[in-house]
Amino acid sequence: MDAFLRALPDVAYVVEPAGRILAVNEGPWRRFGEVNGNGPWTDPATATGRSVFEGIADEATRAWYRALHDRLATTERGVAFHYRCDGPGVERDMLMTVTPLRREARVVALLYQSILLAERQRLPASFLRRSAAPPAAGEPLVAVCSFCNRVRVPADDEDAPWRRVEDYYRAGGTDDVGVTHGICAECLARELPPLG
Repeated sequence: MDAFLRALPDVAYVVEPAGRILAVNEGPWRRFGEVNGNGPWTDPATATGRSVFEGIADEATRAWYRALHDRLATTERGVAFHYRCDGPGVERDMLMTVTPLRREARVVALLYQSILLAERQRLPASFLRRSAAPPAAGEPLVAVCSFCNRVRVPADDEDAPWRRVEDYYRAGGTDDVGVTHGICAECLARELPPLG
C-alpha cells in the first residue's frame, strides 16, 4: 500500500470503513499540511491511526463527510466533487475523489485523493491562517465554508450572509478573528455527489 500511495502525486490517504486512517502518501501529505498549518495532522505518523473525521473542524462538514464515507463503504463505485482549499495568499480549486477498495465482495478501505486543479495568487487574507490552535477566549469568529471558502461574520449568526473573502475585507473585516468552519446554505443544499 505504501508504494502505491508514494506513486500518487497529490495528497492521498487510505481509510478503513470505520474511519481510521490506515496510510497516507507522506511527501504530499506533509507538504500540504505545512502550507496550510494543519498542526498535528501535518505529521503522517500522527495522522495514521486516527479517525479521518477528527481532522474535520465542524459538525456540519463532519456529518456530510461521514454520510459520504458510510455510503461508499457499501458500494463498488466512487465519487468525485470539487471544493476550495484556500490559504492566506492563494485560492485553490481542488478535486476530491473517493474510491472504494474491494477485496472479493466487500469494501475493505476507501482511497481519498485530493487533487489540485488550479491555484491563483491573491492579496493576503491573513485570518485564513489554518491554525490548529483554538481561537482565544472572546475573540470574534469567522466561519469559513468547507466547500466554497466563503465566509460568514459573525460565525454563529445563521442569518448573516456568506461572502467572498474580498467582500469581507471591503465590508470592514479584519484579521483579528478566530476561524471556525461550516457549510454555507448553498453548499449544504447540494446533495451528496452521485456515484461515478
